Amino acid sequence: MRGYPKYKLSQVDLLDEVPSNWEVRRLASFGRFSKGGGISKSDLVENGIPAILYGDIYTKYNLKAEKIFNFISQDLAANSKLISKGDLLFTGSGETREDIGKCIVYSGISEVYAGGDTIIFSQKTNDSLFLAYSLGSNYAITKKAMNSRGDIIIHIYSSSLRDIYLPIPSLSEQKQIADFLDYKTEQCDRFIANRQKQIELLNEQKQYTLNKIVTEGIYPEQKFQEIENTYIKKIPVNWEFKKLAFISKITRLAGYEYTNLWKTKEDGEIIALRGQNVGFNELRNIENAEKISEELSIKLIRSKLSKGDIVFPCVGTVGKAVLIEEDNKYHINQNIAKITPSIAVDGLFLTFLLNSFYTYHQIIHFNTSDAQPNVLVRDLRRFMIPTPPLEEQREIANVIIDEFNKLDNLISKYQKQIDLMQEYRTVLISQAVTGKIDVREWKPKTKEKTS
Repeated sequence: MRGYPKYKLSQVDLLDEVPSNWEVRRLASFGRFSKGGGISKSDLVENGIPAILYGDIYTKYNLKAEKIFNFISQDLAANSKLISKGDLLFTGSGETREDIGKCIVYSGISEVYAGGDTIIFSQKTNDSLFLAYSLGSNYAITKKAMNSRGDIIIHIYSSSLRDIYLPIPSLSEQKQIADFLDYKTEQCDRFIANRQKQIELLNEQKQYTLNKIVTEGIYPEQKFQEIENTYIKKIPVNWEFKKLAFISKITRLAGYEYTNLWKTKEDGEIIALRGQNVGFNELRNIENAEKISEELSIKLIRSKLSKGDIVFPCVGTVGKAVLIEEDNKYHINQNIAKITPSIAVDGLFLTFLLNSFYTYHQIIHFNTSDAQPNVLVRDLRRFMIPTPPLEEQREIANVIIDEFNKLDNLISKYQKQIDLMQEYRTVLISQAVTGKIDVREWKPKTKEKTS
């Protein structure tokens, strides 16, 4: 789309030129800030007065808040902050500077109250939806990040938000820009949702492929034997059914043993894995994992990982397994079991099997906790494992890898499309709200479709 006929310098850092008929105004010059009331998750009730918590802004809303998901008592509402239709809501705290101060507009008509750590901006002179788009532009995100405070938990305050300058066109232009962005971002969001659904289906196909192959094998003319087991009724005739303890060594540190030594820890290069680092056949978020010294790793030698070991969380994120491919790089905490396959077992095959629904059913059976899943080592050793001959295990693992590679290539293709569309969406918003494109003559196409 074309730009405006004439531009002028904005006289504001990070904001270069704006259309000559636009103003550049300080946010506080056309509204007032206030703070949400002290509402926490523990205050929520099943039925009552609608309320928006700052966490809702991150997890439940994109730009507009109309449907309300949480409720508080009448007594608590009397001491909380009432918001009105058109008010802008900012998150006052968060985990990253890029996300801090996320802004949405309340577009509903119900009586709603705002929780603590929510900053409220009330104004009547501009289009609230246009302002919400503006405050989500790259320029505004950068300004909010620069004015945030903190390291572990990031905070921003109304005293910082009030000094953000925004390019402001006429009210009619604001509404036209908001309508344009509503239409275009909805197209983008539909495309992204479609691709995300396709990725979800491909991941389901990966899981189905895995579950079938590790329990039925890969030979089309395979004959089967019936077995007495709750979760699997037959296996190939040349397979055996063995306890996990018979085909591997399982190690897990006692909590007190780990905690006592951990007090002496020093930073080092050995990555200390936690349950959150163990995903479906892959390690994740390693860049943020804690690191310990080689000396401490030696003291905790029983849980130091070697190439060929399998990590299997026993608490919380149970049901995920990863094969370790490097020596002297990783360590586990007391909530993760180290499974060392015997020479009669292919480590990759066993890893795939431990990631299957069949194993997950056994986890549920042996779970000892009503809160988060927890499997004791003595029970883990009792897991029954369908075991092909070693060479067939390797063939099965290779087939799964080939199938996964095909599906992962499609997933990667769709994820790249999502990333490009999200980038386009962000750039489009930034260009529209800063006047880099002129949308005054835009009209929606009645038959326009996305795929």
